[in-house]
Formats: sequence, structure tokens, C-alpha cells
Amino acid sequence: MTIEPGSPNVAANIPGSITKPRIWFSIHQRGGTTVEMYREHIQHVVNSFDENEPMRVFLHDNLSSHLHQTVTDVIVGDGHSVITRPPYCPCDGPIEYFFNYLEKRLRHCNQDITTIADLRHVLTVLLNNPGQCDGYFSYCGYLP
Repeated sequence: MTIEPGSPNVAANIPGSITKPRIWFSIHQRGGTTVEMYREHIQHVVNSFDENEPMRVFLHDNLSSHLHQTVTDVIVGDGHSVITRPPYCPCDGPIEYFFNYLEKRLRHCNQDITTIADLRHVLTVLLNNPGQCDGYFSYCGYLP
């Protein structure tokens, strides 16, 4: 999953605005995040940016597939930068707060999930309605 905090320079209700941050996600039935799966995900994210958009800084945790050179090559090769978080510092990563939010919402919907298709549907709905993502980025010091 990749989350881009909203920009105050983008009109409300437009993807990329404060009220509608952009979220890219992939749902796979097989477990674990392999290097190839993550590289494909990052390639999809990088390819979704328009040519006139500013370069991005990607903030990763220390999962080995996130740190692999092929993933870095995709990001840096397109002119973007990469920052990795220090090990075992979940408090400085906005994604950790978003995962907590997502987990709480999934528990609330637990009775509606009986199949893989149900899980995919609920996740898709939740990920397309991200709540207060910018609050997580602000709390961690990435937005004013």
C-alpha cells in the first residue's frame, strides 16, 4: 500500500487533495510481500504520476522487499527519492497509524466477511475512503 498525503494546492474532492489523498494498493491472496510483488506495485505508483507533477519522496519501513535494489532502481530511475525509517520506530510512520485504523475498521466489519471476495470488497471500500490520513502525516511531522 502506498499513501500520498493530500496537497492544499489541489481542489477538494480531487484525487490528491487534502480531503481525498491518493492511495494505491494491491490485494494478493498469497501471503507475504515479495520483492517482485512490491517492485510491480511501486512501478504502478510511479507510472501513475503525470509528467508535470513534482518528484516524490518515498518513505519505506525496513521490510527487506522494500529495501531491495530493484525497488530503489524503479523509484530513483524515475527521478524520485527514497527514505527508510530507522528499525523498530513505528511511531514515526504514518502508515502504521493507517494500518491500525484499517484493522479497527476490519474488526467492525468482521461479521460481513465470510469469503475472500468479501474481504477484498471490504478492503476496497475502506481503502477508497481513507478517513483522516493527513492527520497521521501531520502527527508524524510530515505535514505542517
